[in-house]
Amino acid sequence: MAKKEKKKREKVVWVDDGRTIADMSGLPTRGFGRSLSDARPRRELSETEKAFNRSRPAWRDHLATYFAAVKMMFLPMLAVIGIICIAFLILYLLAQAT
Repeated sequence: MAKKEKKKREKVVWVDDGRTIADMSGLPTRGFGRSLSDARPRRELSETEKAFNRSRPAWRDHLATYFAAVKMMFLPMLAVIGIICIAFLILYLLAQAT
């Protein structure tokens, strides 16, 4: 048996022809790509804000959040499982009757 040859991918070359839909260079950006030309100067952070920014949630915090969400969804989950069981019971009884 001969091995299948892999298809070679063509390298795509993008050419910038200078056309744009809109010039967005003057708009301030948010998130990771902060622009150097932001109109707003940065304000000084208080000590509590600095401490909050330095602290990262520990695995215990993640675990506590997970279990809090599971506790909130426990009763609705039991209700859905009960409805599904009742539906299967009804269908089973209908199948046995015929």
